[in-house]
Amino acid sequence: MCFPSTLTGRECPAVSLARVLRRRRRPADDPLAHVDPRLVPPRFAPAVTGALAARARFGEAVVDQAEVAAGIDAAVLGMWEAARRAGEIGGTVADDAEDRLRSLAARLDAAADGTDMEDVQQELADVVTELDALRVALRELG
Repeated sequence: MCFPSTLTGRECPAVSLARVLRRRRRPADDPLAHVDPRLVPPRFAPAVTGALAARARFGEAVVDQAEVAAGIDAAVLGMWEAARRAGEIGGTVADDAEDRLRSLAARLDAAADGTDMEDVQQELADVVTELDALRVALRELG
């Protein structure tokens, strides 16, 4: 049995290991856990599903790229919010939004296959900018 020594100030290896294990951080909660393609109108579900699939592929291909991961999450969240809002508005506006969301989902999907991180980051930034513009327009209309 090993006890920490108050005289030497040293701990036995088992105590040190226990402290290290206790300090391990839990993985961060998924900021997109609430995004569910089944909760948007069926016509918008493929765009949201595609965005989530692209995010999963990015996650597998890119490790420790926080900026890219944040861009992907922003794009998926933008897709989700725009799809929900367009579904609430309906009509011709929803038709236009559906076309734009499909186009943006395809661009996000294509970016997931990119190998040049600078190009990928630029494409993500462009997609997020367009999604933000779409969300603002949908908010103003409804």
